[in-house]
Amino acid sequence: MKTLKKNKFINYINELSTYKKAAIIGYFFILLILFYGFIYNDILETTRMGISFWEQLFAGRIRFFYNNFVEMNPFAYTKQVQGVYDFPIYIAFAIWDFPLYLLYRFAGVDVFNNVLCIMWIKTLLLLFTVLLMKAMFDLCKAVDLSDSDAALALLLFITSDFYMTSIALMCAYDIIPLYFSIIGVKAYIEDDMRTFVSMFMLAIPLKFFALLLFIPLLVLKEKNVIKITVYTFLSILPIVVFRILIPCSGNGTGIRLSDAAVSTDLSHLALYYVIRYYSEMALGRIYYFLLCYGVFVLICYFITSDKSDDNKRWTIYVALMSYVILFVTCYSHPYWLIIMMPFVTIIMVINKEYLHISLLLEWVFSLGMILAQMFEFSWCYGNGLVAGTFWAKIFGQPKIFYSYNVFTILQNSLGLKTAKSIVAAAKGAGSTVFVGAIVLFMIINALSLKNINLPFWKKTDNAVSWTMCGRIISCIIIAMIPFYMHLMTV
Repeated sequence: MKTLKKNKFINYINELSTYKKAAIIGYFFILLILFYGFIYNDILETTRMGISFWEQLFAGRIRFFYNNFVEMNPFAYTKQVQGVYDFPIYIAFAIWDFPLYLLYRFAGVDVFNNVLCIMWIKTLLLLFTVLLMKAMFDLCKAVDLSDSDAALALLLFITSDFYMTSIALMCAYDIIPLYFSIIGVKAYIEDDMRTFVSMFMLAIPLKFFALLLFIPLLVLKEKNVIKITVYTFLSILPIVVFRILIPCSGNGTGIRLSDAAVSTDLSHLALYYVIRYYSEMALGRIYYFLLCYGVFVLICYFITSDKSDDNKRWTIYVALMSYVILFVTCYSHPYWLIIMMPFVTIIMVINKEYLHISLLLEWVFSLGMILAQMFEFSWCYGNGLVAGTFWAKIFGQPKIFYSYNVFTILQNSLGLKTAKSIVAAAKGAGSTVFVGAIVLFMIINALSLKNINLPFWKKTDNAVSWTMCGRIISCIIIAMIPFYMHLMTV
């Protein structure tokens, strides 16, 4: 932790002008308030199963974990829930949620309707935000960025719209495996294959997205098919072991190797997302993701890499491309976008000469995707995010919860048919902007990494400052949407 202990990030803030320093400090203060002002269903469900972990463990029924339905009673999300992810994520939550289990089990505290308990749940994400920023700083140093440039990358990450939506609003615990992935990428750049594989053995069981990052990086470095096979097997070995010990089928009556192939329904849904978009070509369907990702992996395999500084930086680009392919070709949920943002911000700082245009494109593709999300996943920006938080205690909440969001407003004002037409148009416009801007972003940064001069995009510091201000303002405005929706129901 020596880098953060030296306060390099704080030193970077202190070196800014008084105006910029005040703006950033003010944003952090507002962000902290907003961070604790929202709670989302997914993290509540996983927290409930983290508490259930201890209940099942002490009852001697941990092998039947996935066969257990438990009641969850938050104001906005009362329902029965069960395990839907691979088991390691519940271990992480169980450790963090142990104090909540004690309060729930022995003090009778209604943890899902207690503001302090809700804040404790969210603090897990704050902890991993700090850990992730430390890991990002170290990764920046591994690609030979200066302390000030590394700190700038952290600042761009924490002020991104996707950090606000994914973490502050929608409580994306994808940041937990992302932390281990970033450590793994740093080890990869330093040619430490043991740590690289070990970190992804931790990350992949928490969320499968890390596997999409692991494979291209692995074949970029390693050309021996046997070693590639062994490393890949090791990366998924924890999942195999846990599925045998704690079967996803819920049938824990015996040890069966066949349980290793049985996943949760959510994993099947993720597979459907991968093959959702396709074209009828030749003799059958061509799945966009499988085509693009497969070609990308093959390119990585046939490229010969070395330990030069340029190739260190291309590693960040390859990591980013892995996730860009995912989000351009696949159906995705709003909270997933956070997993590509460390690589987005680091590549922008690596190609600092074109930071102004990269930053503008990042802002544009973020707003485009958020526009599409707001209409496809309207509840993710609705009043449910505020229910149960300190905002609800201050401003009140309705006696009975009912969902209120952008689609509700459109439907009540214009009718269902017109509302659906507007939703379709907004999703199409937002998706088009996202794809166009992020493809241009990747092209510009690839050309910059190849040292190809782009004289028609002259660097302007004012453009960076104004875009930064715009990003910060948009973060706050977007965060106010669920709060506004809540006020409309009080």
